[in-house]
Amino acid sequence: MNSADLPLSIPLANGTRARRCAAELETAEKDGLLRRPRPSGGQRADIMAVYSFFIFDRHTECIYTKHWKEGGASTTVGTTSKDDAKLIFGTIFSLRNMVRKLGGDDDAFISFRTAQYKLHYYETPTNLRFVMLTDTSVMSMRNVLHQIYINLWVEYVVKNPLAPVEHPGGEGVKNELFELGIDQFVRGLL
Repeated sequence: MNSADLPLSIPLANGTRARRCAAELETAEKDGLLRRPRPSGGQRADIMAVYSFFIFDRHTECIYTKHWKEGGASTTVGTTSKDDAKLIFGTIFSLRNMVRKLGGDDDAFISFRTAQYKLHYYETPTNLRFVMLTDTSVMSMRNVLHQIYINLWVEYVVKNPLAPVEHPGGEGVKNELFELGIDQFVRGLL
């Protein structure tokens, strides 16, 4: 089973939780967290749009969140989006488990698409989970997430002797070089 573009309408053996998470994500879209930017007068419609980026640790805590608004402005969001991060993690957790049960351990959950956004997923060998929300027309960002892990996360966070190894209680990543690197890397994609 290839799960590159997994629709949300797939019936699940115990799909109540996955459907509820998907419905809550759709509600979050309507509330503005996952809003898809619309091209305005001066913008080209074919420009790739990256909306949000999340990192979850192996304890399911969101340790980093960044949102890019229309026009290129970016914000690092703290505790105000804690519930939204939980919804996103619940969705990827449910979909990843479903893909493993249906396709075996060889298949991997890569991304899924709704009418408003596409969620891209990359899991590291240490169980860090990198999630990026983009426009629906964007091709797979798995390699981009892998590059963020190798070139930014490992270089600026893992190799930093002052950075904590664990992030207890959802304590986020506080590394200026990593934040600047993410911002520049994503802006380079746009």
